[in-house]
Amino acid sequence: MQHPALPPRKPWFKQPLLWIAVGVVVVIGVVVNAVTDGTQSPSGTTDASPGSASYSPTGSIALPDVIGMNLQQAMLQLRNLKLGLNIKTTDIIDPTRSVWSSDNWTVCTQSPSAGSFVARLDTITLGIAYYDENCGQPLNFTPPTDGIWPDYAGKIGGNNRVPLGTAITLPYAGDGPFLAVTVLDPPSFASGNKLITVTTTILVKRLKNDDLSNSLLVGFVMVFVPGNIIPDEADPIIHYTTEASIQCDQGVIEKGQSTHCTVSVGVKPVEIQNSYWWVGPNSVRTIAAAAWPGQTAG
Repeated sequence: MQHPALPPRKPWFKQPLLWIAVGVVVVIGVVVNAVTDGTQSPSGTTDASPGSASYSPTGSIALPDVIGMNLQQAMLQLRNLKLGLNIKTTDIIDPTRSVWSSDNWTVCTQSPSAGSFVARLDTITLGIAYYDENCGQPLNFTPPTDGIWPDYAGKIGGNNRVPLGTAITLPYAGDGPFLAVTVLDPPSFASGNKLITVTTTILVKRLKNDDLSNSLLVGFVMVFVPGNIIPDEADPIIHYTTEASIQCDQGVIEKGQSTHCTVSVGVKPVEIQNSYWWVGPNSVRTIAAAAWPGQTAG
């Protein structure tokens, strides 16, 4: 007896069960890879994963050190940890200020500290300050002990260069000598987080009586001139100068009387070497007054 012929078998690549099995294997491989491998960051580096030095068996990650970075860089590095961290900032100089451009701010402190382990959704607090505020710390500054006249000294207000301790006679409104101003001492310095405060002492003597109801300070100004500039006709020296504040022991003195005054101004550290003063009835009509013993007459 002859059995009926069996239907022809389908080629292996047309077998549905085979493709189902292959699909299951692929899905399992993708899941395993996602669980065991780190997430690739935009910079091309791999986040902390099991076996790396910054990975904890509990699933937390060691916090990187972001102090000294600008805020934009620090935020990017923390977000690349892929932990959904809650990143807060606090202005350590003035808490009322707002951050408009994160690359203009410097990270000064971080909590938790670098190396501490953090987990998903933990809070990180960054203490920040504006980029030129040195994180609120005094500038590291070694002051000069003497100076010389820069080439441009005396180019405004004539070629007068008056040495330290010499009286400078000033007119008032073109009406003859009014005051005599003497710079007594080389400057002293106090470091701030942005500028160096330069301070000196002067002696002011009244040579002529006028309207005594007016403050003594109406009669003259003191201007700090940096020692590191290269002026030209298109960029006059006056663009670089800073008018100083003057505080006198007595606000009003009569003819023949004198008073001591403290002169102070905040400047950048690079401006101090070979600096000098302008002294005059205003900031244009001035005489170059020495700030240092080495700035002799000339």
